[in-house]
Amino acid sequence: MPPPVGGGYYAPRRLFRLTYDKSIGGVCAGFAKYLDLDVTLVRVVVLAVTVFTGCLPGLLAYLAAMIVMPKDDGMRRQAPDPAMPPMAAG
Repeated sequence: MPPPVGGGYYAPRRLFRLTYDKSIGGVCAGFAKYLDLDVTLVRVVVLAVTVFTGCLPGLLAYLAAMIVMPKDDGMRRQAPDPAMPPMAAG
């Protein structure tokens, strides 16, 4: 990927548990945002995998993700406006 115009940089995508769009722990919402998918689709897939694997493996994976994934800061993050120049450090 070529560097952005203007000498700025793009921050890498990070995986967070989303506190503003959560049903239980924000894990599915975080994966949906990271993968750029609809959160309902991710929740249905997680539910199906949990049910078809005998519940315990899916529940343990969800709990592990809740423990390992950091929380976001509670605010919606917006993509930077490409028309705005990058902020100078310092």
